[in-house]
Amino acid sequence: DRAKYFWLFVRYAYLVVPDRKARSAERCGCIQAVANDTLSASDQRLAVSFYGDPHKAQEIRQSDNAAHERFWQSYKDYAEAAAAVCG
Repeated sequence: DRAKYFWLFVRYAYLVVPDRKARSAERCGCIQAVANDTLSASDQRLAVSFYGDPHKAQEIRQSDNAAHERFWQSYKDYAEAAAAVCG
């Protein structure tokens, strides 16, 4: 199941990294490894859904739902860890 999400995270990494030299298979693999370490499979599925519906991310971020708040904290932790570990 995670292999499917790997390619979606890779796609996202290629979209958000403006420097072509920084776009490497190694970096994309790093981003996925951090996702695997910090996000559950269901959190990864939710995060991937934002790429097709960016407004959904905003709705989740602003939600008062406790599960959404937990997800958003995990997602922020993932983003910070990916930036720190993967450059």
